[in-house]
Amino acid sequence: MRWRDGRDIRVLGSGNSGARDAGRLLGRGAFAIVSALDAAKGLLVVLTERPWAPYVAPLCAVAATIGHVFPAQLGWRGGKGVATSIGALAALDFTVLAVIAAAFAVARPLLGGTVAAGMVAFVGGAVFSLVFWPPELGLATLTLAALLSFTHRSSARRCEVADRAHRRKGEHDRDAAFQACRRSR
Repeated sequence: MRWRDGRDIRVLGSGNSGARDAGRLLGRGAFAIVSALDAAKGLLVVLTERPWAPYVAPLCAVAATIGHVFPAQLGWRGGKGVATSIGALAALDFTVLAVIAAAFAVARPLLGGTVAAGMVAFVGGAVFSLVFWPPELGLATLTLAALLSFTHRSSARRCEVADRAHRRKGEHDRDAAFQACRRSR
């Protein structure tokens, strides 16, 4: 956006430079491009390291995501890390990513939003990987889940506040609370 018209996406959106703000401000095409580039970042970091030190690859997945969330060249204000984590997990173990996707598909209609469903899905993927896969993969997935929960804490808080407000008004309609949460962003 800065190249096109001089405006900084981190000032106009939620304060992050990730795919979600790009999509909100520039449309679906920008969301798709930024998501793909962020996922490629995580994927390439892990694939580059994996042949030489397979036990270090999970650490690289976490490092790539932390580098995306807190980039020094952008004043420590990057994206929220979802696409980078997805790309890194695709390179680490596609089964864990499939479990996260399945958990998200189940949780989204039940919870009514992508933030809560994503948090639940990543924690579910972490539990799955801790139980069924080597510990280094489980710990990396758990660390990614914690990092994503941290980066999405303000979105989750806004949705919780909207949900409580609807309950106080006597509205027990989950869809009304979800719509209020979407409007608060």
